[in-house]
Amino acid sequence: MCRIVLVGVSFLAVAILASESRGNIAIGDSFGGNLIFHETVQKYALPFIVRDEDITVKGVGSERIKAILVQDLEGHAESFIKDGGIGQHEVTIGLKSKRVVVVESKSVIVGQVYEQTGQVRKVFEKTVEATGIPLLKRDEEVYFEYADGDQKIKGIAIKDLENGEAQPAIRRGGLGFNSVTINLKSERGSGYKFLIEIYA
Repeated sequence: MCRIVLVGVSFLAVAILASESRGNIAIGDSFGGNLIFHETVQKYALPFIVRDEDITVKGVGSERIKAILVQDLEGHAESFIKDGGIGQHEVTIGLKSKRVVVVESKSVIVGQVYEQTGQVRKVFEKTVEATGIPLLKRDEEVYFEYADGDQKIKGIAIKDLENGEAQPAIRRGGLGFNSVTINLKSERGSGYKFLIEIYA
């Protein structure tokens, strides 16, 4: 199985300052300049969607921008100058995330699991943990049923908190149903720790 790791934008944007690059920007000369803007900008990832944002900073009074520093704190995104810049009164910096990064893992994320959109809300959360027993496989089922039969599950996240060898699987129900049965099975001699979240 695969986990879809949704990568968002996390930047430290500092504008005494202002150019064009991928991820980081460092242009101009900050010597003798005054810091006029300092902010950490973060956006959470959405499935299959590129997150972007424009940051516009204006100089104080008649001051002109002398330098720009943008640091990509996570190393997965782009930054670029859209308008203005060095020697001008203002600058607009564009920030853009990558769409999706797929890596091998034992986590499962399906459907809509992002509450900030206002389209779904978390209705169930549980951490399930089992310690390893020599020569044995640990096996457990987690069952969730929405009390309102008309309400359907829209998202399921089974997050491997230990990046272990256990295998999660949705056995019955799931997206579009009002219930789901999730099976967790470890490798022989190992345990697991999962965080299960369900959204409707």
